[in-house]
Amino acid sequence: MNIPHFNRRILLSALLMVGLSMFGCDKSNKAEDSQQLTGVISTGNAGRIQGRTVSDNQGIQVSVRLVKLKLGGDSLVDSIRTDTGGTFAFNKVPYGGYRVEAWREGKLQGQSGTFQVDKDLVKDILIVLVQPVRYFLDVSSIGSVDSMFLNYPGNAAYKHGSLWSVQGLKGDSGIIYTRVTNSAGTSTWLSWEVRPSGDSLRIIGVGTTPNAPFIKQIDTSAFFLTPHTTALWTFDAVSSSGIVRDLSGHGCDLVLPSGATLQNSPHGKALVAKSLKANAPASTSGVGVPSSLIWARTGMQTLEMRIKIDSHDLGGYLLMGSYVGPQIGLSANGAIGVYQQIVSPTSDAAMWYGTISEPNTVPIGKWIDISVSIDKARNDFYLWIDGQPVPMYPISDVQVGGLVADSTYPFQVGGGSEDSRVGPFQVEEVRISDTLVFGQGIRTRPSLSSTTTLTISGNSSSGSCTSCGALPIGGQPASSEGFILVNPSIPASAVDRRVVTSLITLWATTPPPQSKRFVAHRLLKSVSELSQKPTNPVAGIDYESAPLAYGTLQATSSGGIILEVSVAVQEWIDHPDQAKGLLIKAVDPASTLIQVRTANSSPGTPTIKIQYH
Repeated sequence: MNIPHFNRRILLSALLMVGLSMFGCDKSNKAEDSQQLTGVISTGNAGRIQGRTVSDNQGIQVSVRLVKLKLGGDSLVDSIRTDTGGTFAFNKVPYGGYRVEAWREGKLQGQSGTFQVDKDLVKDILIVLVQPVRYFLDVSSIGSVDSMFLNYPGNAAYKHGSLWSVQGLKGDSGIIYTRVTNSAGTSTWLSWEVRPSGDSLRIIGVGTTPNAPFIKQIDTSAFFLTPHTTALWTFDAVSSSGIVRDLSGHGCDLVLPSGATLQNSPHGKALVAKSLKANAPASTSGVGVPSSLIWARTGMQTLEMRIKIDSHDLGGYLLMGSYVGPQIGLSANGAIGVYQQIVSPTSDAAMWYGTISEPNTVPIGKWIDISVSIDKARNDFYLWIDGQPVPMYPISDVQVGGLVADSTYPFQVGGGSEDSRVGPFQVEEVRISDTLVFGQGIRTRPSLSSTTTLTISGNSSSGSCTSCGALPIGGQPASSEGFILVNPSIPASAVDRRVVTSLITLWATTPPPQSKRFVAHRLLKSVSELSQKPTNPVAGIDYESAPLAYGTLQATSSGGIILEVSVAVQEWIDHPDQAKGLLIKAVDPASTLIQVRTANSSPGTPTIKIQYH
């Protein structure tokens, strides 16, 4: 295995730790104790430890570990999960010295100071989560090391080539234990004290153990290497030929296209997706998905991306994945979608399937971790945002009989080679793992679906047309520009429901030689109220200047134009008396004029599909 190279990073966050000392039973101290301790509960011969884990001043759900302090190595006593507000409690804790650790996404992200527990006392602890660090150690100078951990065996180190790595918290001291085997086959445990010193670290022998300055690097990446990591990309170091090395050692390097730009980010550098050209994302080299990235090897996979969304593009866009799937995308309404080719239970033919989160799942202007897992055992997908499970809903009514594993197309970051949309977002790090990093998440929840044929009308130089088999969109001069008018269409079953996604699909009679974009606007008057002016049709329509959604007709495609209009459809459901309809026109009317099929055509009638719950 290749030895991965890790860039040194500076962690700018600070850790707030509240470690409470033991309070005595002297009566003179009880008034003071009652002011510092809350919710005191008598537990007989044991104490109670309670507290809260927070991040950005908000409680957050994590795993917390109760660790007992012992000479010769601490020990894990108990591990529980906080509630959604970060609150936790350990009851009936025996007398002794302890600390509490907060673990999130398999990483130590905060801990209390050490404290003493005595009977009938309650310890209140606040733990602020911060970005953890990982120490890379070269211990070859002390002999053959076959085991290592920091403070206690539950925080084990991993070996990567000739280096060992173990995680901790910047600024915190601790004890590293190493088991060394000599040439005679005798094993000995050696202890090393970890002492922070500014932005560096000193490692000092404990007792008879000699000093050994074997610290190599300190890594504060968003994602750490684990035995299950099959690819890890950061954009801190890019070769002159645009190569982003795979730090996992599996050789799945990314190739940045010409013109791709990077900018500073909290952990180093980030890829600016907007700098990529259409159909030209960062991609693994060679033909097909590298074998280590094919989820079928283990029947499961987790894709993690550290990302910041600059805006919710009205046409949506892809974030990363492979063509057959899974692909991860962001919809126009701020929802995360996962797209995958599947086979139905009754047919071996491949078809597209997707799941999507609620609208506005992804915030704008904030660095977050998006994680998606594929689980072949359940034929399902799970979504987490910053380690918190997020429900998803099916986009279609297709029954999943099996998932298709992709080996034909490369893995891509920042878009898709088969998709011309370029998104306004930044990518800091990407990690792929051959396991369910967070376990099995929230199963895809059922949703209701309604597909309705749209009655559309249009206008061109020939005047209004409601009975045509096709209508023109675009065309010059402006006085003859064609457009489509869409009446609000809501099925009775969707009344008082929440929309998950809503798609208008139009079909061109003939795909254009070059891809063409279309835009939807809200109408300010109903279709029946509009004054038609054939001499200048678009200028004679009252519509909002701000676009609602974009859709692209791909060159040489089957001719479908899809616009995500769930925001408008939810407005139609919530305020039916104010529903006016939509105008759809070409973004660039000067490009090739397109003929779009109407409800009078078959096949290829226009439809609106609504998924709701």
